[in-house]
Amino acid sequence: MRILILASAVGRFGDGVTGGVSRYATAMMEALKAADHSVLLLVPEGSDMPPGLKAEQLPGSFQASAAIADREVHPLPAGSVLTAMLDWAYENSHQFDRIINLNHDYLPVFATGLYDGKLLHIPNLTSSDAATDQLIAQRYSEYPDRFAAISAFQAGKLGLSGAPVLWFGMASQPAWLQPQHDAPIFWSGRITPEKGLDAAAAIAAKAGRTLTVAGHIENPDYFASVLERFGDVVDHQGFLPLAELQTLCSEACATLQTQSWEEALGLTTIEALAAGTPVIAFDRGANAEIIKDGVNGFLIAPGDLEGAAAAMDRLGELDLQAMAEDFQERFSIGAFQTRLLEWIR
Repeated sequence: MRILILASAVGRFGDGVTGGVSRYATAMMEALKAADHSVLLLVPEGSDMPPGLKAEQLPGSFQASAAIADREVHPLPAGSVLTAMLDWAYENSHQFDRIINLNHDYLPVFATGLYDGKLLHIPNLTSSDAATDQLIAQRYSEYPDRFAAISAFQAGKLGLSGAPVLWFGMASQPAWLQPQHDAPIFWSGRITPEKGLDAAAAIAAKAGRTLTVAGHIENPDYFASVLERFGDVVDHQGFLPLAELQTLCSEACATLQTQSWEEALGLTTIEALAAGTPVIAFDRGANAEIIKDGVNGFLIAPGDLEGAAAAMDRLGELDLQAMAEDFQERFSIGAFQTRLLEWIR
């Protein structure tokens, strides 16, 4: 098949704002290319593309992201790159068998019935503005074969019951090793209040460990407030390429998932597991779908900082071989490829 993927229009491919969607798109391209499909990615102009990813770069203004803004309707900016992507895809639709949209936005969902039936959608949030949420459910009822979810939790939230679930997949590191006894704790993500860095820092402080942090500072005031309280605990390494992120993660005793909102999936959780690092997560959003309590980490009641810190003492109970086997079964690039190909066939 000839497949076109519309990457996120809220920022350049692979930057701190689009990191999760960009990594998902990269995994899609790798899985599809491995199955001998031809794949092209549409991205905003100025994107720094990884080697081997074929992309068409288009100029235009970035779209506001519902993941970091108030939940209200976001009109298209003048000269929108999202509009440019949709126009390019429409004008060149005869060159492709499938067009996969990764933008969680009203406009592409509204256009579902166009593009000769080739336009498919993978939303990336559990909710945005009311109009978009309602339209996703409506279009799914009209075109049920053109939507997939990234978790069963997200499918339930968006009215996509019965839609294929395409968990993220990636390669794992060759060896899963027990970390040093004094190893740090790891946390990664956009540094913004809903991601819960403050809770992670508080847990690290209670556990008496350093918190290695990797992520784009999206809210400088929030980050400053975290450092004011926990500056002696937090070791911020910046926004890192995946290989560097996984190296740091593999050296940690555990990764924390402490978000205060409902994650649709949580790619950083799967990235941690790929590095052989167990995850201690608040039982919120899709975390319970990824984390098998007592197998690849522990689920903690949301906001229970003492419980999360105490879970550090239970990490030795986990069987690293069982963790590795569970990862290969559910989150390997091969498992992702199988789910993806079943959907687009």
